[in-house]
Amino acid sequence: MGTAIRIICRHTSELTNQEVRDTLLVLNSAFPGWGDKLIFDWKYSQNPYGDSIHVIAYDCRTPIASASFWRNDVSNQAAYQCVDLCVVSGYQGRGIFREMATNGVNHLDGAYLYTFPNWQSRPGFLSQGWVIKRKVPVTIHSVSGAIKNYQDAGDIPQEFAKWRFAQNPTKKYYVCRSNGQGILLTKRRENCYAVGGVLTEDLGLEEVKPRFLLSYDFPDRILTVPRHTGWMLENTVYDKHSEFIGGYRSDGW
Repeated sequence: MGTAIRIICRHTSELTNQEVRDTLLVLNSAFPGWGDKLIFDWKYSQNPYGDSIHVIAYDCRTPIASASFWRNDVSNQAAYQCVDLCVVSGYQGRGIFREMATNGVNHLDGAYLYTFPNWQSRPGFLSQGWVIKRKVPVTIHSVSGAIKNYQDAGDIPQEFAKWRFAQNPTKKYYVCRSNGQGILLTKRRENCYAVGGVLTEDLGLEEVKPRFLLSYDFPDRILTVPRHTGWMLENTVYDKHSEFIGGYRSDGW
């Protein structure tokens, strides 16, 4: 990596207005339409779990890459999910990904770290010692079967569900009800929904009545969607988590 490249690491509450603008510039360059400061504030500043960690790489004063370790606790355990990782075109393949990830991990000594990578970032995480916690095919469920399976897995925390899904400014979520029980859904395509988990209260979401549902939380199901797999990786250098972690915590769920 060139000597002109510098990397900073900040908590959300420590970011300057310029650093937020720099992060948004990188994100929207790598992921057109990622969003504006309203989206950034909802995701990070209004996070009920507290501060996230943000890593920004600069070539002199030009922002060229960013990554966030999104505060996303599990079972009352301090935890961070690596998300919004991107390096702008022209700077890829220079070790910036590795340097940013290392900086973020070093700043979170003692926390549990995990991520739901896409096919592009997964090899990079694995090469840095992150390990596979779960590799699960996408499975098909009836509504009643999904409710039973997710009840056994536990409910979505109430405060998290309000912030993450009901107040989400960019994505619409749905609910399906059966026998007085509601489950969180996200729409994949017409009449096709993926399950997030069991809701403990009415969040005011639009109700739908699908015939079947998709999930990648249960590996033992017989009915699967060919060539579709959900991945979850974890970094166990500081801490481990032995319990079930629902896919609804994925940033891209």
